[in-house]
Amino acid sequence: SSPVLILLVDVLLKMVLWAAEKRCPGAYKWVSFGAAICVMFGMGTLYAYSAYSEALKVKMGYTQTDANLVSSIGDLGLYFGGLPCGLMYDLFGAKISYSISGVTGFLGYFLMLLGTMGLIPGGAIPMGLYLFISGFGSFAGYSSGLVTNVRNFAPEHRGKITGILVSAYGLSAAIVSRLNSSLFGKDVVGSLFFLTLVAGCLPLLGVIFVQLTTDNPTAPKNDPKRETLGSLQKPLSPSDAPVTEETATLLPPPPRDVAKYGEITGLKLLINIDFILLFFTQLLGCGVGLLFINTVGEIIKSWRITDIAVPTFVIVLSLSNCAGRLIFGLSCDLVKKIRLPPSALLFVCLFLLAIGHLLMIFVQTSVGLMIGTILTGLSYGGQFAVIPIVLNTYYGDKYYATNVGMQALSVAAGVLLLSLISGKIYDSHAIIDADGVPQCYGSDCWQGTFIMTAALAAAAHLFVAILVFRERRFDARRRMHVETYD
Repeated sequence: SSPVLILLVDVLLKMVLWAAEKRCPGAYKWVSFGAAICVMFGMGTLYAYSAYSEALKVKMGYTQTDANLVSSIGDLGLYFGGLPCGLMYDLFGAKISYSISGVTGFLGYFLMLLGTMGLIPGGAIPMGLYLFISGFGSFAGYSSGLVTNVRNFAPEHRGKITGILVSAYGLSAAIVSRLNSSLFGKDVVGSLFFLTLVAGCLPLLGVIFVQLTTDNPTAPKNDPKRETLGSLQKPLSPSDAPVTEETATLLPPPPRDVAKYGEITGLKLLINIDFILLFFTQLLGCGVGLLFINTVGEIIKSWRITDIAVPTFVIVLSLSNCAGRLIFGLSCDLVKKIRLPPSALLFVCLFLLAIGHLLMIFVQTSVGLMIGTILTGLSYGGQFAVIPIVLNTYYGDKYYATNVGMQALSVAAGVLLLSLISGKIYDSHAIIDADGVPQCYGSDCWQGTFIMTAALAAAAHLFVAILVFRERRFDARRRMHVETYD
């Protein structure tokens, strides 16, 4: 009876909103936008893992490598799930995607709950697989709200729309962590029950309210398909022949609001040089950031920080993550006015990340960790605001969800590799306590990890430098072409 009730409510609300749209054209996209924000508040629950990871570790008798493995496999669901989630959205739309998000989000956390209660296998790998299922649901809900609303609003507002949506996603961990600590404390069973309800119920708002509007501004009124630079002027791609004065006079100037490479995906995307540069930039930058998010609770314990509680750090990390997404998302619209590509903002993101992790190599106190937490959150959030906008600018709207999912594979690869290395470094310095659980205290536990992550964040600047150089060269060719035509 529940699906029938949901369907009836959906139909009734659609009738009311249709009537409102007739009286106030354009109103429905704002309803869709608001509903997507509400759903985003519950889709980032994997970022709250540190809030209950220590309690889970003690209850289940995990080593730090085991605890890292659970979160890493969950992150694989979040980011490896990006490709099938994107394809699912492009084929079936937001309603199906949100439905899958609710079902898989509920199922994953519910299985984890049963695992902690001893009713089903609760080893690190099974628990990771349960979290993998929830991670898949998280990305389905994330991509549904993001892609739908990017398409609903005009291109000049995409930075703002993306920034607001992804900042709500980043804020999710702060909200969930705060509610969880207030309601359940260190009770991991209660925590997982709460997460089960959040992940399973919130996507229903998306099923009912979020959809593409009929007045989609990304398509010209006289043409249902959006033209792209790739279809109008193939030679303008930096990987193709340069535009000469002769060819420039033969072609019309390109519209400003077009995709750089045209509407491409699949193999063409995988062999595109700019996509490869973005892939490795995110592999290093977001891989480092997500590793820190997953392990901040253990870092606090190893450094014997008692003046600030773990939930406080998780909340600060989530708030800074949210702020980074909002600030850098809004900045993407601003830098275009001074002829800078949005990808240039990745320099700032990676610089903040490198400085934060360099600081934590030498200042292993609550103050040093707090500063490092804020800088990591700003950087991580900023990358997740900038990269989707760059992808849309390069490759267009048609396959946007699929392309975002393909790009997300980089984060999965990065965090899995870094988590395994970090866990091995930690366990090499750990001793077995009275309960048989490996524990590590002191500077050696995480110093090697921070040396590695600071170096990788610095190295990622090289990929961004090449990307920005290529894009500025491309823009110069386009401006030359327009001036020649005029």
